[in-house]
Amino acid sequence: MVDTVSDVVDLSPEHLRKTPSLGNTATAEFIQSLAVVDGRMIIILNVDELMRHDLQQVAAADLLSVA
Repeated sequence: MVDTVSDVVDLSPEHLRKTPSLGNTATAEFIQSLAVVDGRMIIILNVDELMRHDLQQVAAADLLSVA
């Protein structure tokens, strides 16, 4: 679900940058790539990984509520 959208940006492969090493953080797995457009840094999220994580959280909460 999306609350609001502030911009829609067309990206081409030359805009994409390799994601820097973020260490062993839980949020690093959700970042797919970075893009630079008109001097702005844009974070490209890995939506599949976000959804998988969210579904795991829901399943875990369901298990706790049954116990």
